[in-house]
Order: sequence, then structure tokens, then C-alpha cells
Amino acid sequence: MSSDRGAGLDGASGRGDGDRLAYADYRVNPPPRYPIHARRRNQQGTVTLRVLVGSDGSVERVEVAESSGVESLDAAALETVRSRWRFVAARRNGASVESWVLVPIRFALKEARAAE
Repeated sequence: MSSDRGAGLDGASGRGDGDRLAYADYRVNPPPRYPIHARRRNQQGTVTLRVLVGSDGSVERVEVAESSGVESLDAAALETVRSRWRFVAARRNGASVESWVLVPIRFALKEARAAE
């Protein structure tokens, strides 16, 4: 399971330039647990979450932007990001600001088995 670098909602990844753009950034966050019944059924996929990051780096809101196609994988990603993740807040004009980011989380059996 992995989390690729997120992107601002305008599609640009990384940090913004100067005063025009602002992006939150990842901290070190735990991956979601791979649901056992999804593992037994060989279910894999990538869920993309839309996360509102507060000016303090907290997760203010999280929703599925694009489903993995497997409800339990989506739910595991949502719960983990909502309850256990923190971000580095975006900055604009030197001040921390609230911002939306897209966070892809990939569930892949090869990686999940290696982590056990």
C-alpha cells in the first residue's frame, strides 16, 4: 500500500510559487490497514481522497474523489486519513492557510503481503 505525492486541486503537484498558489504537504503518516476480506478476495485498487487541510495541518474534511471500486478499501483509507493523518499546512504570503489536496492511496496485494 502506498500514498503517492498529493496534488493541489488545480492539478499541480508540490508547493505553490510565491503568493499565487499554496499547497499542503504530507508529513509521515501511517498507511491504512488492508481489510482482511479484501485481501482474501484479491481485491486491489487506488482510492483518491479529497482532503481539506486546516491551517494547523489537521484534516478538517475528507471525502472520496475517486473510488477504488472496492467499498472496504475506500472505507479503510477514509478512516485512516480522517483519524490518524496530519499535514504540513499550505502557506500563502507567509501565513498558514486552509487548502484542499488530492491524496491517492493505493492498495496492492504484493505490497500488503510484504508488510506483514
